[in-house]
Amino acid sequence: MAKKKILLLADDLRLPSGIGTISKEIVLKTVHKYDWVQIGAAIKHPEQGKLVDASPEFVKETGVEDASVKIIPWDGYGDRNILFQVIYLQVLILLNYLM
Repeated sequence: MAKKKILLLADDLRLPSGIGTISKEIVLKTVHKYDWVQIGAAIKHPEQGKLVDASPEFVKETGVEDASVKIIPWDGYGDRNILFQVIYLQVLILLNYLM
């Protein structure tokens, strides 16, 4: 059975903010059970709009071979457009998988 996917809206988990640190801990402790997609917030994020596949780092750190952690860096917490785009993209991936 495929793992459920969770969308995390928080400070970029790669950054040393309090929320970023807690976000990373949550993902580290649950990556064996869930796949993660994060809209990673930061003020004037230098990687805004890119898709970062952090899965290899989480596989290395946790030993969970099927760890899936994707981060979409964003300036601030984003807006409804980026949220809808992420949800739409995940639905397309799911539909492609089912067909």
